Amino acid sequence: MSRVTGRVVGLARVNERGSVRKIPALLAAVGLVASLAACSTAVTSENCSPRPESGKSSALIKATGDFASKTAVTFPTPLIAKNLQVTELEAGDGAVLTDGDFADFQATIWVAETGEYLTGTSFEKTQPSRMDVGVDSDQLGPIMECATVGSRLAAVSTLGQLFPDVDPAQAGLDSDTNLVVVIDVTDGFHGKASGADQVPQTGFPSVVTAPNGTPGVTIPNEPAPTKLESAVLKKGDGPTVKKGDYVTYQYEGLVWDSPGSVFASTWTKNLPATSSAADYDPTTKAGLFPGTLDAVVGQAVGSQVIVIVPATDSYKAGTAEDGVADGSARIYVIDILDTQAP
Repeated sequence: MSRVTGRVVGLARVNERGSVRKIPALLAAVGLVASLAACSTAVTSENCSPRPESGKSSALIKATGDFASKTAVTFPTPLIAKNLQVTELEAGDGAVLTDGDFADFQATIWVAETGEYLTGTSFEKTQPSRMDVGVDSDQLGPIMECATVGSRLAAVSTLGQLFPDVDPAQAGLDSDTNLVVVIDVTDGFHGKASGADQVPQTGFPSVVTAPNGTPGVTIPNEPAPTKLESAVLKKGDGPTVKKGDYVTYQYEGLVWDSPGSVFASTWTKNLPATSSAADYDPTTKAGLFPGTLDAVVGQAVGSQVIVIVPATDSYKAGTAEDGVADGSARIYVIDILDTQAP
């Protein structure tokens, strides 16, 4: 069940189920290996706070070129900033992104002191990078705090502040080397289901969620259902998922007969996955998990669904990649975060 930066198994949006590549290979080449890869209507760009402020240095950055393409960036050298500065070069008209949201984006990175181009993302429409947004996010997340989808941002700060986990020597730079980053925010969505709670269904596992949305599941002490079953736990009010769309989601998968056994989860990596809303293809690994398609199609963005998949409707023998024994009933809790037409 998977799309985005590296992203689509079969359609090139996903590399592996539930996994989204944060950074392009080019970043790895310069040593930034672990670096790069809708909001409440009450939040606006005017009242969203905090936001990294514009400064004298970031205001000098200019960028030209089509949105979400490799931009031509100019700025005087050397460009120096002791703290992160962010200037909006072009305003977007989409949702405002803040803590707890995720952004899909394309970016270019330059050495601020010399004007040398350093690296960038894929610039392929189907392969944006994805990152959680917010002042407490690592890497580029703070730059996109309070940004709107469709905006172009320019930022300047040190390598050490932007990429604290990167060894500067691998890139041939120092931690206090200033970098210029230009980001085009192509999409954004909540990091968890935001819909209204629904009445629990008798016989289903009970689900509670942590503040960040991570589900905790209690499985009934009784045999698993022998028929495919699903229920809506939270009902969203966003766009409806249509068959063939690319749906972005968080999920947790458990085995019915092994209470507490989570065999797969996007929550552990804090990185939503994207897949084609289609039947699972064991050859290409594309599509949604076996048995989950009908539970997702027709639901609104913001919804959370639970699906109980008996062995007869799950993977064919030997085709699952997660190590769950053949014949096991599976439970999927799925937060529907976004949907886009192919």
